[in-house]
Parts: sequence; C-alpha cells; structure tokens
Amino acid sequence: HRLARLSFHVEPGETVALLGPSGSGKTSVLHLLLGLAPLSAGTIEAGGAPLVSLAGQASWVGQHPLLIAGTIRENLLLAHPQADDLAIRRAVAMAGLHPMLASRPGGLNATLDARGSGLSGGERRRIALARALLSPAPFLLLDEPTAHLDAVAEAALIAAIAHAAKARTTLIATHSPALAAIATRIVHLEPAA
Repeated sequence: HRLARLSFHVEPGETVALLGPSGSGKTSVLHLLLGLAPLSAGTIEAGGAPLVSLAGQASWVGQHPLLIAGTIRENLLLAHPQADDLAIRRAVAMAGLHPMLASRPGGLNATLDARGSGLSGGERRRIALARALLSPAPFLLLDEPTAHLDAVAEAALIAAIAHAAKARTTLIATHSPALAAIATRIVHLEPAA
C-alpha cells in the first residue's frame, strides 16, 4: 500500500495505535519499521538518526503468526532461546495461554505441526504474543492481533496486550476501537485516494 503525508512521533514507552480500515496502510507502516518494505520518500528516524530497521530490536506479532513443527515450548523459545522456565511461565500467564495448555495433553510439551492444526486463531495469536513477551526487545509491534476473534476472546487478548505493552514502546496496527482504546495515543489512517 502507498502511504502519503503520514507523520507521527513515538516517545519511548508509549503505546500508539494505528487505527484504520483495511487498505489504509497500517501493516505497511509496521513493514517499513521492520525493513520489510522499501521507503521511497520521506524519512524514518530513531533518536534523531535515520532508522534502517527495528528488526533486531522489536518483537513482532504479524497477522499470520509463524509456527514450527515442534512443541509449544519450542515455538515460544524461537524469540529468546535462552529464556528460563520462570520467564516462560510469566509469558504464558501474561498471554493468557493457561486454559489452552490445560486442555492439551502435554501442556507446553504438546506437539504442533507447522500449520498449528487444532489451534484456534486466538490460540495462535496467544502463542505469538507469549513468544514476543519472552523477547527482551524494547519494541513491540502488533499487526491486527485481535482480528477475527469473538468479543469475549478479543477482550481477553486486549487485556494481555495491555499488560505486554507496559515498559515497552508499542505500535499496534488495528481496526478495532476496543484495542485502540488501550493506547496512549491513536494515529488515524485512511485508505489512499
């Protein structure tokens, strides 16, 4: 998507929601920050210097979370292989994964295939959020984390995201006013004309 005349500033520790309908460029903004899309005009700066990419400094939860064939624990550890059991337990609790783990034989040691067969969309997102929480990265970038969830699942995941955003600089691309409400600031995006 093409973005034009977009300008905003994010303070350290702030949570900013990029709110807009599909096609407004929310994902494109996150891709620019991660270096996944080229910048054809304008500048992106961090601390007054040009920013090439936040890729090494950001925990990223995309619309289609990556899962690998292996255990749930192995999927969580992708973000921070050195994480200890206490850190894993905290991330699982913050992401609200306990009900899912309690219902699966083996809990964290339950195996998944690369497609996440048997997991709901919300469960996939919770695994991705827990994985992001394990990462010590100072930035948290979330792309439509509550899309296609019912109201109850969305409310539970919003609470987990609000907790996860504490003490990190967070950008959330969303079309959900309920999710945007947890942000300290909202940047409204409109589809390109």
